[in-house]
Amino acid sequence: MPRPKFKRFVANHPEIEGYRPFGVATQDLDPVILLLEEFEAFRLVDYLGRTHAEAADEMGISRSTLSRVYDQARRSIATAFVLGKAIIIEGGDYTMKTDNQEMTRYGQGRQLSSSNNK
Repeated sequence: MPRPKFKRFVANHPEIEGYRPFGVATQDLDPVILLLEEFEAFRLVDYLGRTHAEAADEMGISRSTLSRVYDQARRSIATAFVLGKAIIIEGGDYTMKTDNQEMTRYGQGRQLSSSNNK
């Protein structure tokens, strides 16, 4: 039996729901789904310039997991750009990280604590 999968921390929902290419009729669009944790990994690494280790720590996952999520995000975005597909940002296995919470790792598990309890 595989171990349970930890939810990834996402700071905020994106301000947009997706993108669509110019010159393609809306009814002809074949969307690519970009999961929220993939969007978050892409945002942290490419937009904010975090290293994979820093981004992984912010999302509460290992660096190798971050790399897999980030690679899938880049493949999805590249597919949409090259093939003229829409990008829909939705779904995934994530937890919203609020301002008063910080993730602390304990061995292989993790605990979410309020910053007021430090």
